[in-house]
Amino acid sequence: MINNRLKTLIDFAIGAGHCIKYAASYHYKIEHSTKQREYFEHKRDILLELGFTGWERVNDKVLKGKLYHTVSFNLHMDDDIKTVFKYIVNKGRKAIDKHLLNNLDARSLAYWYMDDGSASKSCKSCSSPGNGIRYYYTYPVPKINRINLYTYAFTVEENQLIINWLIENFDIHAKIILSKRDGPYLTVAPKEERLKFISVVKPYIIPSMQYKIEGVQSYEGIKPINVEQKRLSEEAPHEEDDATV
Repeated sequence: MINNRLKTLIDFAIGAGHCIKYAASYHYKIEHSTKQREYFEHKRDILLELGFTGWERVNDKVLKGKLYHTVSFNLHMDDDIKTVFKYIVNKGRKAIDKHLLNNLDARSLAYWYMDDGSASKSCKSCSSPGNGIRYYYTYPVPKINRINLYTYAFTVEENQLIINWLIENFDIHAKIILSKRDGPYLTVAPKEERLKFISVVKPYIIPSMQYKIEGVQSYEGIKPINVEQKRLSEEAPHEEDDATV
């Protein structure tokens, strides 16, 4: 197994980290929105504790016409940076293979999720009990419907390797979604799979990122704050949830 210093670089790079090569020099940095400064500082402090040195910089970026403010920590040259580059940038780009996945664990998945994941949540559901009327419910708390890991940077084949890794290591079953705009990503939808995913990553989720795992898993036993009725002929079908009349 690789040492903790190298593994931390991999954990931080597999999602939002940057590991690149200019000529004969290897460069590594972590970068996050200034809105996620607590998460950025958490990562920076871990790198400092492991003996890495570097410099911090605030950046302004324009992506798709929108201005973003980010903060980055750029590491000084280190032999482990060269090694992690070979682990991750193994096809001339950031890529996934079995060798890399064999060095990832629950902590790796947690940072990957904090970097590039989100929970799809809703405070609404509906049901059709068969009486010709669809009932729409609004609840006082959000429910997690899906957990998404935005693995757009990787091919469909690489995403399938990640799915296999999730099954083999955590018994978590995910599926590939093909976004027409961005490419493939992974989603975990069934309740029992969402619970397993949250259980695996929860010990490593820092306080400022708790919102990514917070939310009920079912509306069962929760009273809606509003109920509306519409005839089915007047409204197109919606995805049914676990609410009942």
